[in-house]
Amino acid sequence: MIAEYAALTLNTALIYAVIGCAFYYASIALRHVDFAVAIPITLVPASIAIAVPHALGGAAAVATVVGAVALGYGAHSASHALYATGARDGHLMVLSLAVLAIAENVARLMFGDVSVSLESSETVTTFGGVVLPNDHVVTSAVLMMLLLCLGGVARSSHGVSLRAVAASRDLAMLAGVRVYRVELAASICAFTLAAIGGVAWATVWRVRPGTAFVAALVGVVACVVGRTAGFRIAGVIVAASALACTRLVLLLSFESDWTMTALVGVLLTTVAIGRTVSRRVEA
Repeated sequence: MIAEYAALTLNTALIYAVIGCAFYYASIALRHVDFAVAIPITLVPASIAIAVPHALGGAAAVATVVGAVALGYGAHSASHALYATGARDGHLMVLSLAVLAIAENVARLMFGDVSVSLESSETVTTFGGVVLPNDHVVTSAVLMMLLLCLGGVARSSHGVSLRAVAASRDLAMLAGVRVYRVELAASICAFTLAAIGGVAWATVWRVRPGTAFVAALVGVVACVVGRTAGFRIAGVIVAASALACTRLVLLLSFESDWTMTALVGVLLTTVAIGRTVSRRVEA
């Protein structure tokens, strides 16, 4: 039983980490987008991945990930154009939240407000007496490889350019960094990661179109906590693991889905630790 819960927690942590990394890249790529605005923009492909499998199965997952590349390009172009026109963050927040509501309503009209999941195979894999569906094993392996690749990219010249843009676009431009290209690559990466996270979420759990909002909050908290810790991608992964472990503890204690409570608990703990460290440094 413990091994089964450990496997589920690993899957949860990996999915949370991928969605958190999507928000990390989105926060750099989209100029006007704070974390509230990034919710609907980044989770649109994930919403499609959650709803469509009910009708099309695995083909929908592949189509969603491919379509995320085009969506990332379009979102970056729109963000760049709005930045040039001087649009205000408040207006964009209202518009973005409206997009999220419309996307969820369309999904409900097409597929109904029922829980769905990707079609899963009946084959299983046994590890030390623990029986796991092959889909879960493959999902974990793919997400692990993806996170390792992101870690490698963070150490490359592109990762250096990305951090420079995140710190200051103007200074990065003066240093010779091609800001537009770096932002575009980050935007496409953000949407692709969100789509993969949505597909993985629909593979492991039964979900409904409204789950996109929960997934978005997971990404926001993982990204905020990770960046607060100052470790960027590594911080996001650690924050996602903390969320998954907190969710497991609450699940074992109260036998219910405590995802939202885990989010609040981890976020408040991070804020409290940050304040304590700041006070000691000031003292």
